[in-house]
Amino acid sequence: MVVIAILALFFASLFAACCLLLAAFIGSLLYMVVLHHRLQKKGLSREQTLLATPLPPDSQLPHVVVQIPSFNEGPVLRRGVEAAARLDWPRDKLHIQVLDDSTDETAELARTVVAELQAQGLDVVALQRTDRSGFKGGALHEAMQKTPYDYFAIFDVDYVPPTDFLRTCMRPFFANPNWAFVQARFDFLNPHENALTEMQMVTLDAHLGIEQATRCWAGHPLPFNGTCGIWQRAAIEAGGGWKGDTVTEDLDLTYRGWVKGWRALFLTSVAVPGELPADTKTWLRQQQRWQDGFRHVSLRMVPAILKSRDITPSAKAAALLHRRPGERGPQPGQGPPAGSHRLPVERPQVAEHEGAVAAGRVAVDPIDSVLPHRGRDAEQDDLSRAALVGVHSGNGVSHLTSVDLVFLNRAVSEVGLFARSEDYVLVHRATTAT
Repeated sequence: MVVIAILALFFASLFAACCLLLAAFIGSLLYMVVLHHRLQKKGLSREQTLLATPLPPDSQLPHVVVQIPSFNEGPVLRRGVEAAARLDWPRDKLHIQVLDDSTDETAELARTVVAELQAQGLDVVALQRTDRSGFKGGALHEAMQKTPYDYFAIFDVDYVPPTDFLRTCMRPFFANPNWAFVQARFDFLNPHENALTEMQMVTLDAHLGIEQATRCWAGHPLPFNGTCGIWQRAAIEAGGGWKGDTVTEDLDLTYRGWVKGWRALFLTSVAVPGELPADTKTWLRQQQRWQDGFRHVSLRMVPAILKSRDITPSAKAAALLHRRPGERGPQPGQGPPAGSHRLPVERPQVAEHEGAVAAGRVAVDPIDSVLPHRGRDAEQDDLSRAALVGVHSGNGVSHLTSVDLVFLNRAVSEVGLFARSEDYVLVHRATTAT
């Protein structure tokens, strides 16, 4: 009987602990939704203001180093490096480092692509290692020591930045030179390939559109997503530099810099498309790496966060409740297998949602007021005046359902919905019908 009583007490305690953890998890989600609703209008307005900051003449623009880590990525490497070479920035101030640790035919491809671009007069180098010490963090650390410049745009090799990425994302640094980094929202080239990619699309859209945006607006620690961002050298050095002793070097540096007082900016209206893992084995390996890295960073940083006198109690709580799963895009060496790379997705078309009238009125902010830095054509002008939701991407129409809209309207009266496109991003505003 004593043994049974002890077992009963043990399982009851375990059940209670699980209930508390679940309650904390659900509570953190509800808190994030409420905070998102409260801060969204001001946050989006600040973003528009920052993106409207004028750039100085080309002769006064700073040098920018584009870093592209790669490990056995196959043919997709060419697409990523050539996309970086097309970035609109003064040629004498654009420097590209291909950080290739490949052990297969990708290594030769990297040298070939770099040689081709060098022949066109571009400053492109292949920094190839054979020992892979520190993995991605080690490669970034070593590459930074080889250049004297202050700004580093980092893209995983399977991401395709738009040509105006630098002219858009460098603007906030001129409004506030104290940003540690500016993080863009990443988009997806293969969201409808299978059920796994669709699931990732939904979870990452929620993470980026609500969690990351709200953290930024609230002044909570904003984790770098590992790609599609621009770091400032002073912030990297203040945080102790890139470390190779964790597989989540981005999260690690984010928190080390945050404790030192460096803050970051998340841009909801700037998207960079990339590929999602399309097979279960790759995805599960990716999730396991993130979980392992998150635990390691937590053990390292939690004591420093709790001891800091410069961090408010609410910000400390936000850091401790920070959820890691699903935060980053595909990492080098974890993307689709060689030979499975898709061609760039055709330009999506925006389609009207059948249940919009029943579930709520959907309005679209004019493109000129949302993204004044982007070009505009007749089609975009028409879209800016339409009441639309849903994206026609590639093989069919992907709609938000009436249930989706009802949930959004109940959770928040105003929420940003983003239509994916290679050429433009529309910021939608869902409001209840009047």
